[in-house]
Amino acid sequence: MQTLNVLNKGQVVIPAELRQRLGIKPGHVIEIRDAGDHLELYPLPIDPLQAFSFRLRRSVNAVAAIYPAFY
Repeated sequence: MQTLNVLNKGQVVIPAELRQRLGIKPGHVIEIRDAGDHLELYPLPIDPLQAFSFRLRRSVNAVAAIYPAFY
């Protein structure tokens, strides 16, 4: 587990190791969720349509595996 310091304006710096591993670059949008007693950060896909189409393809493939007669 790593810790972050909160700067004067509420900013935090994500350690370089994590940024590299997750592909986070300057300008990348990160979603923050209030999970009650902690915060959760989620890097958002750079192209939301591409991410949606990947999820849709994966769902269609799962259905096709279960019901091959329909595909």
